[in-house]
Amino acid sequence: MRRICIAGFAEVSRHWSNEQPDDVEIWGMNEAHQFLKRYDLWFQIHPRDFKEKEKMIAGRPSKLPTNMFGRNEDHIKFLRECKKPVISNQKWDDFPTAIPFPFDKVKERFGPFFPNEFYLTSTPAYMMAYALVQDDIEEIRVAGIELAIGTEYYHQRPCFEWYCGYAAGKGVKIVWPPNGCSLL
Repeated sequence: MRRICIAGFAEVSRHWSNEQPDDVEIWGMNEAHQFLKRYDLWFQIHPRDFKEKEKMIAGRPSKLPTNMFGRNEDHIKFLRECKKPVISNQKWDDFPTAIPFPFDKVKERFGPFFPNEFYLTSTPAYMMAYALVQDDIEEIRVAGIELAIGTEYYHQRPCFEWYCGYAAGKGVKIVWPPNGCSLL
């Protein structure tokens, strides 16, 4: 059985991801490579044009380079050079370790709850769903995930909390940072 730590950006507890024992896998996301000392799996689930459409809809020209997940050159370089698997929304030829998110497996597992669409509103939710279809995860540690600041988190937080509840209901232990967490 495996133990994992989902590492997000919230400064209040993200440092805890770097304090995990060696037998705990670290799952990073987006630009968390800026502070993570180690990682075993990476998530870049955003579409390549993430934030580009958003800027155009708001009537402002995008200042972001195109086709970069709404991120900077350092992040793209990281994805190209990453030696660990990168879970993405599809296979990307320019990122050698990118593998597609298992949408079919997630839909099969959670389809009875959400028959018409996926309930995946954030990268942390994708990470939880991915963990729950592995069937050998016994513990999920949550570091740097608060989903508390900004309007986008208004709809992301309940989704992540739903997956936490589902995990707990299936006997997967959820471990919160020692200094607390605003979730649940």
